[in-house]
Amino acid sequence: MTKNKVTIIVVVWIVLFGLFVALSEAGRSETELFSFAKKEMKIEADITMPEVVFVSKLYLQYLWASRNIGVHDKWVEAMGKEEADKMWNRYMDEIIGLFDPRFDPSVIYIDDSLVLCKKESILVHEMVHYLQNYNGGRMNGLLNRDAEGHFFAEMQAQSIEKKFFEACLVSNN
Repeated sequence: MTKNKVTIIVVVWIVLFGLFVALSEAGRSETELFSFAKKEMKIEADITMPEVVFVSKLYLQYLWASRNIGVHDKWVEAMGKEEADKMWNRYMDEIIGLFDPRFDPSVIYIDDSLVLCKKESILVHEMVHYLQNYNGGRMNGLLNRDAEGHFFAEMQAQSIEKKFFEACLVSNN
């Protein structure tokens, strides 16, 4: 077998394998995920779906850090430098999705390296935040930026994310 034939076979195999992986990773549409989040939040209103952008973890870290420059200083005042540094590093290490209405009120960013069920469940989580914000940032009368409102927003998003993730795992087995 000549070198050219081997090269062609390898390239064809890589393309077919890539196509197989892409097809096996094809999950639910963004519209289906948005409908799931709306249903779980009991929202019947016709709400425009956000734009979803898949980016690297490094870019997510850049976005979060650049948008929260003053936060670290506030944390230092509130809890001391050591605890503030721990909190900052935790956010930087763990970020896998971002919805920030202060900068992009209709855009959600998701880590593109996540596996299918995790990627979809994080997208559902961020869609919940988008829907919470769509209502003027108020949930059950609490403003999302207040500590109590922020806590409620995260608990609601995490609860819906977990429900979706568990259903996703069951449906993919």
